[in-house]
Amino acid sequence: MLRVFPLVVAICAVSLAVPCAAQTADPSTSSPVETAAPVTSGSITLERLTVGFEGRYKVGYWTPIALTFATPNTPTSLELELIAPDGDGDPARYLSPLELSPDGKVLLRYVKFGRRRSRLTVIVRQAGEVVLRESFRASGGYPASDAEPPRALFPEASPADQELIVSLGGDVGIELAQKRRRRQDDDGIQYAHVALADAAGLPDRWFGYEGVDQVLFSTAEQGLPEQLSIAQFEALDGWLQMGGRLVFCVGQAGERLLAGGATVLDGRFRQWAPGRVDRVASLRRTAGLEAFAGSAVSLESRGSVEVEPLSVAVLEEPIGQVLASEGGVSRRQATVVRSSRGFGSITFVAFDLDRPPLSAWEGRAELVQKLLYGDQKLGERSRQRQFDEVTHVGYDDMSGQLRAALDQFRHVKLTPFSWVAGLIGLYILIIGPGDYFLLKWLGKRMHWTWVTFPLAVLLFCGLAVLLASRWKGDQTWINQVDVVDLVVNEDGDADLVRGTSWCSIYSPAAQSLDLTLPVEASQRMQPGATQLLSWQGLPGDALGGMNASTLGVSLSDAYRIDMPPETGGDGRLEGLPIQTSSTRTLVARWRGESELRSPPRLRISSRSQVEGQITNPFDEELTDGVLFYGRSAYRLKRPLPPRAVVDLSEGAFERTLDWHLTRKTVDLDNRDVVTPWDKGDLNVARIMEIMMLHDAAGGRTYTELRNRYQGFIDITRELEMGRAVFVARAENRAATLHLTGAPLTDRYDRHWTFYRFVLPVKNNAD
Repeated sequence: MLRVFPLVVAICAVSLAVPCAAQTADPSTSSPVETAAPVTSGSITLERLTVGFEGRYKVGYWTPIALTFATPNTPTSLELELIAPDGDGDPARYLSPLELSPDGKVLLRYVKFGRRRSRLTVIVRQAGEVVLRESFRASGGYPASDAEPPRALFPEASPADQELIVSLGGDVGIELAQKRRRRQDDDGIQYAHVALADAAGLPDRWFGYEGVDQVLFSTAEQGLPEQLSIAQFEALDGWLQMGGRLVFCVGQAGERLLAGGATVLDGRFRQWAPGRVDRVASLRRTAGLEAFAGSAVSLESRGSVEVEPLSVAVLEEPIGQVLASEGGVSRRQATVVRSSRGFGSITFVAFDLDRPPLSAWEGRAELVQKLLYGDQKLGERSRQRQFDEVTHVGYDDMSGQLRAALDQFRHVKLTPFSWVAGLIGLYILIIGPGDYFLLKWLGKRMHWTWVTFPLAVLLFCGLAVLLASRWKGDQTWINQVDVVDLVVNEDGDADLVRGTSWCSIYSPAAQSLDLTLPVEASQRMQPGATQLLSWQGLPGDALGGMNASTLGVSLSDAYRIDMPPETGGDGRLEGLPIQTSSTRTLVARWRGESELRSPPRLRISSRSQVEGQITNPFDEELTDGVLFYGRSAYRLKRPLPPRAVVDLSEGAFERTLDWHLTRKTVDLDNRDVVTPWDKGDLNVARIMEIMMLHDAAGGRTYTELRNRYQGFIDITRELEMGRAVFVARAENRAATLHLTGAPLTDRYDRHWTFYRFVLPVKNNAD
């Protein structure tokens, strides 16, 4: 009975602690503002706080926070600190200088929320002393459109796989287009839209759009394009080049924004035009536009009502994919053109969707749906509903499979379950009948169990520690994946370099780390490159997923996430906590220009095959090289030496893209057989191969997993835009993790480096 008493006490303690923790963590019934009394000096007050785009944001992504402070004077030496939970529920601190003035200017800052119902703490310090402190909890919903704007607009975050569209300008019917899309889509994805009437709340850093899937910019509202600051335009353009999608509608404002003498934002909007625009013309025949939309209702069918002509920006020599055009055979006027911008795409619409005659057209919903989603077919997804539940692997997104693979370390071995079960059985035998028979054999009285029982406990505790250190080791280890993308222009220059790194860190003991992940000199990045380093979350409802409804109780102090300045630099983590025998997963993204050159020499032959040469611009060997173009894959027969050039006609063999990605074979009955995707596979190289071309491999139909949390890594759209992509592996890392400024070179267990070159391809007629 005495031996059972400690166990009973422990069970009672846990049973009392759990409800208290749950009550502390669950904010489901709370208002946005915490009940705790805020700290304020009286000289600075927080008048309004808005999270995301008018309250819309997604968990696990960088999110803009708009803050408005009131102050009667102009205080100096201010510092703003925002605290929010990360993907593991630990508090993360985001610090930045703060400049206030009596005019109540809206300030933008950026954080990442790791839980859908998070806490956000706002702290203002002056010369090190706290002068304002307020805490907020995410509420359950959104206020009504006609309700009084709340002081804190902080609803719960949307899931990481939700589709979020932000529109700027007038109403173009996006909600109706999304409703049509939702009726056709059985994939279970949620759709959301935020309509912004002005540019006041737009981010001024590119990663503020990280959680946005598409932006629709309508320029018909008088004075709206002029509202954008240069920083806001550069942020939107930077997100676009990093893989964003923009629908740019220019009708009557075409000449004012895009003509050679345009002065709005110093003519920056011309970068988004797929050709030269000098004038605006009127169109009365819109058969091409109606055919593109697939609408059965003609734009001209208004009975006796005369339909006014359609004002369009006239494109001269359009560059890109002309999706809709009007006119005769000899001269056609392009009205919808899709072109590339870095790793992103721009759908240029040469008319206004929110002005007559299109604003009153019954077929506008079909047109907007076509502009946003193209020809994506959803019929094959009707059988995918069975995949909505998280399977036994514990994740429903490809990023989760990558995370699980990176958590496997060769130098860290899990204790076999048979050992655990055997030791538990042995422990029970020793402290129970073993102890009894030992004392009886020694002729001792039973009260000697007060000595033998603690000795047995200490013995097994020491044995557990010994086995843990023997199996899991006493060293910190790192696994890392680097993906470096380069857009190569016609002259061979790398106009844009985009990098992504995933790091998994194993720690045998509890510790706090100060980390940076600088890009290696081998990338030859030009000054001004910026890099973001932060935590990596797990999307979904599984254990440890970001959709968890409660925050839990964190025993760790808040660590610091430093963002790079606008002029360039590396992000930094200070005091990142890692528990004993656990892992932390980080993600870094960087962008800039490189001095590397890879002259493109690719063209389409008369047999519709790619011909030409591939150049290795690095001082190291590239292996496993594959050139993708259209629906074909050209695998190099041998590694590509440093600075070498290979001719495709001699050094590569061709196969179809789906055969390469899905590992198709031919069975005895001469039928094509697809190798099924293994959701439990921990082969990092194979996981990355599919993540990088997920849609081309068949998407969720093939993998039974989504690829939305970090879908920017899927480069299938480049193939659809008529460009070639050369993918290869390298031995050396593109970036190395540093601890307090010193490289952790000897702490790497495994690493994988992938390079992807986006190359132009010429037709023989060019």
